[in-house]
Amino acid sequence: MPSEALQRRKHILEQLGHETHASRSSWSHDLGDTIVFDAWEDRWEKDDEGALVRYPLRTIRSGYSLNDSKENPRRGHTRWQGHVDLVLSGQRRPRAILPVAASPGKHGNNGAKGWLPIVVDGETQVDRQGQIWLVAKQVTRLRQASRA
Repeated sequence: MPSEALQRRKHILEQLGHETHASRSSWSHDLGDTIVFDAWEDRWEKDDEGALVRYPLRTIRSGYSLNDSKENPRRGHTRWQGHVDLVLSGQRRPRAILPVAASPGKHGNNGAKGWLPIVVDGETQVDRQGQIWLVAKQVTRLRQASRA
């Protein structure tokens, strides 16, 4: 990813039509016709040129595991899994915004230092192991948010 000025999640979501407050524990956001997932920039699989290819929405092991969300319920994780179900059922389209970790590898501990002004439109794909991926189809750069 090229070096870009980071924005606040609130400003990116506002440009997508989200009008309510997104709490720090929200990892995904329901915009009525789409679900917008906070998909960490450094966790995307990328091609040789650095273009975004796919991001895990539901994993078998740790991370975004459905079992993890049931065994160790956390508000953001449980909400995320419900949103994955809405996408899988065809009730919503998947999109992603890209937080940049303050300390890569420690996403939950240190949070995000900001969001790239990028929106990814995609589709879901299930691999042979049963993991669910958001596959990038279109990447859009957003305008810079005002500093108001």
